[in-house]
Amino acid sequence: MLAVVWGLFLVMEASDFLDGYLARLMKQESELGKVLDPFADSIGRLTYFICLNSAGILPIWILLILVYRDLGVSFVRLLVAKNEGLMPARWSGKVKAWVYGICGLVGILAFSAEKTGWLPEGLSAGLQATAKALCYASGAVALWSLVDYSSVLKKK
Repeated sequence: MLAVVWGLFLVMEASDFLDGYLARLMKQESELGKVLDPFADSIGRLTYFICLNSAGILPIWILLILVYRDLGVSFVRLLVAKNEGLMPARWSGKVKAWVYGICGLVGILAFSAEKTGWLPEGLSAGLQATAKALCYASGAVALWSLVDYSSVLKKK
């Protein structure tokens, strides 16, 4: 089971990074890609956050913030698209992606350490605490990002 979780996490994060990097390098950005990429990112990251919640690492109220942030930003993107076309990613969204990715990595490491016992108990507890702190950081950055994306509507 852990191998599947690790495989999914690594494939999701690596493919997201490579997709964006190669699209910019080859100047192959498309309107469809600008719509599908944030959607795929949300599905992937919310998937591992749901797993972290079920493992007891991510509190449910933070998971809800993350879900509502993604729904809210999707709604903002729809409103902007209706009037102006597709909305590019904002800096807060990029920071959010990095914080989420680090949180996912540390959370899965903490879960792996707990289940397999590959770390001494003191280090495992420290990793658990770090994962929890990163969960809180993810919630905070999600709220900031939602406010940032929503601020676009006030300028109209």
